[in-house]
Amino acid sequence: MRRRTALPAVVVLACAVASSGCSSSGSRLSLDDGTAVFVGAKYSGDVPAIGVPGTIVQLDGGCWGLDDGGSDPDVLVLEHGTTVSEDGGGVVTPDGVELHVGDDIYGGSGGGGIADNGLVEQWREELPACFSGRGLAAVSYIDPLEP
Repeated sequence: MRRRTALPAVVVLACAVASSGCSSSGSRLSLDDGTAVFVGAKYSGDVPAIGVPGTIVQLDGGCWGLDDGGSDPDVLVLEHGTTVSEDGGGVVTPDGVELHVGDDIYGGSGGGGIADNGLVEQWREELPACFSGRGLAAVSYIDPLEP
């Protein structure tokens, strides 16, 4: 399994409690295997970030998560403008970073952000098994690092 390590240049991770900084709606991408990848609303705030490393994993509920080595992985939400990769098995961020399950990334944590309560509630209704007992890791920007 290939691994990629990525570092945020301007990373903001939002807990799904703040709607400030959101200027356009998020979406849910569907990969070729049916896995859901959540894409947040466009971030327009300026909240400082705290780094959080993790590995992209596929959660039992059929969506991507971020495993930081703690108890349960969090549901992963990527930045606005992320699209399905050409191979259909991953995604490409607006900055051209291609991500797949198994990739190591370095995200961040802060207030404000890309996933507001209404958006998260919509996703919870669509895929409740993904969110059951899980937190949310919403990464707004990723820079690749060579492994």
